[in-house]
Amino acid sequence: TALDEPLYKLSAGRSMVEMLGVLAIIGVLSVGAIAGYSKAMTKYKLNKQAEQISQIASAISMYYTQIGLAEMNTVVNATSIYIKLGLIPTEMIKNDDSEYVYDAFNSKIYISSQRNINWDNGINVTGLRIISNYQNNDGSQEMCANIVNTLKAYNENLVFIEIVSADENGETIQRFALFTGDKATMGDETKLTDVTVSDIHNFCNSATDSENVDHFAVNAWWY
Repeated sequence: TALDEPLYKLSAGRSMVEMLGVLAIIGVLSVGAIAGYSKAMTKYKLNKQAEQISQIASAISMYYTQIGLAEMNTVVNATSIYIKLGLIPTEMIKNDDSEYVYDAFNSKIYISSQRNINWDNGINVTGLRIISNYQNNDGSQEMCANIVNTLKAYNENLVFIEIVSADENGETIQRFALFTGDKATMGDETKLTDVTVSDIHNFCNSATDSENVDHFAVNAWWY
């Protein structure tokens, strides 16, 4: 009977093999849970980024003819003006930075206004420049496509959108795509309304995979 068994037999636990098996199962489940959480967080950030950029693009589309008007051949930092007018979501603003605001992926966003004689005899133009965090981050291609697809909704007031590789200040190093909006008076460039999701992903892949460049940027222009 059980009462006749030696005490060490009654108190024996799991074998080492069994314990290792349990730990292996826990490890597999943990990896799956972490991967699922990471994917969910990326999806959340993409949705948040689209919401943030949409709010800014909507504000620019409404006020670009009134805000940040510049003298001929000068550039005005309009970011601070949009901040002061309450047109930028508060979570995008850093107290010590009035030049840039930041999206859910910590991409730098800059709004500028300028008057240039090379653009339709000096008409005022407003630019939105979205400069990625380091391009080698996982998901950079999805970020790029997310930005372009979000801005595409404002085609009616846009002159063009371009996807470029850029330095840390967002200055263009190489242009990979230019899509013209309804306001464009350019030649044979691809119209934004004709661009497919596949086209956008292909151009974004090229920009984010370019060698010796730390950033990609998406620029949009209104006038």
